[in-house]
Amino acid sequence: MKRIVSWGTLCVVILFALPVQASVGYKDGFYLKSDDENFQLTIRGGVTPRLEFTDSTTEEPKLGFRLRTAYVSFKATMYEKLKFTIKLAHSTQSANFRTVNISGGAITYTFRPEFELSVGFVGLPLGMEENQVLPEPPVTVTQYDTATQLTVTRASFGNPAGLGVDLAGEVGRFFYDVAAINSNEDQYTFNDSYKFSYGAKAGVNILQETPSLAASAGINYSGKRTDDPDAFNNNPPVIDWIVQTSTGLLFTWKRFAVGSDVYWRWTDFQSFGALPVELREARLTDFGYHIVPSFYLLPEKLQVAVQVGQIFREGADNNANQFGGGLNWFIVKGLKAQVAYFWTEDYDNISGANNDNHHRALIQLEAKF
Repeated sequence: MKRIVSWGTLCVVILFALPVQASVGYKDGFYLKSDDENFQLTIRGGVTPRLEFTDSTTEEPKLGFRLRTAYVSFKATMYEKLKFTIKLAHSTQSANFRTVNISGGAITYTFRPEFELSVGFVGLPLGMEENQVLPEPPVTVTQYDTATQLTVTRASFGNPAGLGVDLAGEVGRFFYDVAAINSNEDQYTFNDSYKFSYGAKAGVNILQETPSLAASAGINYSGKRTDDPDAFNNNPPVIDWIVQTSTGLLFTWKRFAVGSDVYWRWTDFQSFGALPVELREARLTDFGYHIVPSFYLLPEKLQVAVQVGQIFREGADNNANQFGGGLNWFIVKGLKAQVAYFWTEDYDNISGANNDNHHRALIQLEAKF
């Protein structure tokens, strides 16, 4: 079904892109623009191959080539007000790399710069999205617990995906983003109830020239749900609600930049299912942060970056530390080579359990048009 939707959407976009007279060019992607400039179609794409070595306490070392992601995206702009975006992508983060995934599909109408309405794959706003410099995002976004009876399987902090509606805009130095999505927080399936998840973020560009400094604060609310049933013999805990908050900073000055986010999350339980008695708590509190400083050794050519993150979760087998670093070489516009190493430690609060250390080293090319 997703494949049919993908090709159908592509055909619609191409049909819209057939004005009688048009100009063609390249600027951050190939574009086709009508002579009256009332319509423009922009096509972008990218591919990211890598050579990767992984080793961990629980698995044998592995070395091999992989394709981190491959995508093509389309954006149609009409009368400078209406935008239609669609992205078709393969990604190793998806359930099946061989399947084309639709992401970023949305219709946006700009009433004014202060007010923009989007419907579709919008997700929930929460933290600063400009912090990723290295090939992989921080542990606060990517770390998941092992699905065992020793722990409640809580995903990492971050912006939940999902279908819904989003309102965003800028007023002077201030910016805001408010959204509501299906409570199942899924990009494809229909809502499994009449409930929704909500998110909001507000921020300010404190300094806008050199140096620049931006700060933001966000909050998400997710309603009643059950935890992973496979982890608890089909008798999962029932979560009453989840609240996440985040504060973020992004500072740049000449060749130097640093971004960070600090997260809090509260999980309230209605019932515990098959969760062992000794691990039952009515409410769990999680805390996490990451910081990503970077510096251009050669202006706009060679960049060094460090990535540090930690998660402190209430309950057993939940915490994680991460340290990483790497080099980014901007060969030409649209082509970047990256070398990076990440060490992640998941550890248990259970007496006698061993820490689980994960090591990842990679060489990656990122090509975009």
